[in-house]
Amino acid sequence: MRCRIVPRNMAITVFRGFLSLVSQLEEMSFSIKSRADLEIDDTYEYYSEEPLSCPITVYGGLQDRDISLESLRAWEEQTSADCKLRTFPGDHFFIHNPGAGFVEAFRGDVLSTLRYPVRTV
Repeated sequence: MRCRIVPRNMAITVFRGFLSLVSQLEEMSFSIKSRADLEIDDTYEYYSEEPLSCPITVYGGLQDRDISLESLRAWEEQTSADCKLRTFPGDHFFIHNPGAGFVEAFRGDVLSTLRYPVRTV
């Protein structure tokens, strides 16, 4: 096996190309997620039914221009149990902000839900 040292400028060019590819892949992933979000928004129809009997936790971004705090609070109408509203710094994609504390809050909420007594109907 031969080992060859690549000139510095060539290595930098290859590395920049790699970074560009990673950036393009991230943009494609974001675009696919955004399209799925829009498709759900375009096709969803709400039907009024009896409220759920389980607790609901609602998560939202404080800088989300599409979903208002009032819209998030409206989830309270969907349960006869507790409804917890949690907001975090960021827009609609606040979960991608690692410093926002979402992961820790979500983890705690899931663990507390597992302790919630299950009612049979």
